[in-house]
Amino acid sequence: METGIPAERLATHDIDEREAAAVLKAVEREQADALRYVDGSDGLTTSQIRSCAMQLQAQRGRLALIVVDYSQLLQDSKGNNSTVEDQTLVSRNLKRMARALEVPLLVPVQINRQAGSRGNQRPQLSDIRESGSWEQDADVVIGLYRDELVHPDSEDRGMLELKTKTIRK
Repeated sequence: METGIPAERLATHDIDEREAAAVLKAVEREQADALRYVDGSDGLTTSQIRSCAMQLQAQRGRLALIVVDYSQLLQDSKGNNSTVEDQTLVSRNLKRMARALEVPLLVPVQINRQAGSRGNQRPQLSDIRESGSWEQDADVVIGLYRDELVHPDSEDRGMLELKTKTIRK
């Protein structure tokens, strides 16, 4: 957005040298303004994420955002539960962590493959894969949809639809 270059041109790398320089400057400014911590470990639990977040918060002050990508890889049980039960536990533990640390939490989740067989393939709450607990525990659910992936000749090429649902608690 800072460069004014259309997202479709950026995605296809259809930019000239002047525009490429503007993109690099925008990225450098963004990176200079933010401290990030990335943990790419496999098989993390929500308690390990919470511990790490608490440590970062103690060192750096209030956290602006925690992103967990992606929830289905988190392991909170000893392997005795069904996938649905595991995801319910993960969802509840992450919600408790976000409240305790008073930090927003962004958690991408998979949707069911059956969503692709509907006429209208825009995401719905019922599409959330493996567990309704994500819907229950979320404050806001955001669905992303690109019509060109379903209809290659779409007039909305290069557009991304965001559908938000605020869950009242």
